[in-house]
Amino acid sequence: MIHLVKILVFFLVSSCFAQIEIAEEEITIFNDSIRLPGTLSYPQDVKNPPLVIFVHGSGQSNRNGTPLGSPVSFNYIKEFGEALNNERVAVFRYDKRSSTTSNYQFSKDTKIADLAADLSVIIEHFKKDKRFETITVIGHSQGSLLGMITETKPDKFVSLAGAGETIDKTIIRQVGSQSPVFGEMTKQYIAELKEKGTVKNVNPMLRTLFNDKGNAFLRDWIAYDPTEEIQKLSIPVLIIQGEMDSQVQVEDAENLKEAKPDAELRIIPTLNHLLYDVKNTEENQRTYTGASFPISQEMILTIKEFINK
Repeated sequence: MIHLVKILVFFLVSSCFAQIEIAEEEITIFNDSIRLPGTLSYPQDVKNPPLVIFVHGSGQSNRNGTPLGSPVSFNYIKEFGEALNNERVAVFRYDKRSSTTSNYQFSKDTKIADLAADLSVIIEHFKKDKRFETITVIGHSQGSLLGMITETKPDKFVSLAGAGETIDKTIIRQVGSQSPVFGEMTKQYIAELKEKGTVKNVNPMLRTLFNDKGNAFLRDWIAYDPTEEIQKLSIPVLIIQGEMDSQVQVEDAENLKEAKPDAELRIIPTLNHLLYDVKNTEENQRTYTGASFPISQEMILTIKEFINK
């Protein structure tokens, strides 16, 4: 009997540490001429797992998290997907149209609605894929707004480090926290952009924000108020915000919760904007130089619990 108990204990322990077999598929979804290549990963031993579609933030980052042309690789989105896979959740992460050079000839005058339309096409694609029980969109940073306004709705939605105010206020705050002088310039440029549709005589230090190529997109983005858009959702909503996030504030999440009282809200003390678990400001800053930290397990388990409800 003692020998049998030892065998059973060994079996249980071995099962706990058994590695989950993850399958990967490279899939390209088309929205007319726009290519949206992505990676689908899922646990092979789960029949009809829930699916997460991850929508990354602004800029030209790819499905892993690395900006185009960056000499440093960032893999926080890939690591996030792997962490969910290990919780037996399937994940599709994709390159937005702004991250794929072959799209440039077709996306000259891209608007926020175009990015949301791309997401709609992706959701529609996976609604036809009977391998997955449910579809949850997780919108990170700018992706949070896209997840709110996409015409085709998923079964559930997670706002992850999403702004809770119009983006002009966020930009002014972010720039102002680095330099009050440039913060005031940014405020003036945004007022000019709203009034005239363009900005002249931009300080060279702020041309990455205000330039001929991006001004129309920024002006369009400013017109959306996330606190109004989240109210329109009739699906279950989870709002997650980290206290170590240096780009989006806890107040943003609280604003979204106030606008959508039936949404779930989770504030995670050690979560930063790149979805890592960090203990202090120094560790937070290191993540922006390519240093890797553990993906927040509290965030992953919170998402898993929400998806499986």
